[in-house]
Formats: sequence, C-alpha cells, structure tokens
Amino acid sequence: MTAPETDAIERLPETDALRPELRVFARYMEGALRAHDVARGDSWKQMPTGWLIERLEEELSELHAAKRRSNFDGIVEECADIANFAMMIATLADTTARAAAPDADV
Repeated sequence: MTAPETDAIERLPETDALRPELRVFARYMEGALRAHDVARGDSWKQMPTGWLIERLEEELSELHAAKRRSNFDGIVEECADIANFAMMIATLADTTARAAAPDADV
C-alpha cells in the first residue's frame, strides 16, 4: 500500500460516519458471513491465500452469470461474496505483512 493510501485509511472516520452506501453494502457482507457462521465460523483465517483467491474468482464467475440473467438480487449477493473474499485475502495479507515487519509502518 502506498503512503497516501495508508494516510487516507488512518484518517477514516469511525463506522457511524461511513458513507451510507458503504454501510448498506457492509450489511450485505455481514449477512453473507453470518449465514455460514454455524458451519464455518472464522475458518477462512486458516485457509491458504491461493484457495481464497480461487474462491473469489468462482464468485466473480457467479456474478457474471447473475448479470447475464439480469438477476439483480443475485448481483448484489455475488458482489457481497466477492467483497468478503477480498476482505479475507486483505486481512491475511495485512496480518502477514505486520508479522514480518512489526516495527514498520505497513
């Protein structure tokens, strides 16, 4: 991540001040995650990043299929799934980067 991006992230407001669209979308993301909590919980934290990327690509294919069918609810659902896999990948990458350089400003 570049220094300007890091600076912008550090200046982000608390969640109550997030953009309305982001709050709504985050609820879709959380709903998708909670739907799998009983069976999977936080098991994604133990998954290889490559596997998570493959799953993201599968979800992207599902998004294309939903778009071809003009299934707008499906489009929203698949976007939330894609975002969740992206969040998982980013979280693992950030955790790895911080562990590799604990004193660095990552």
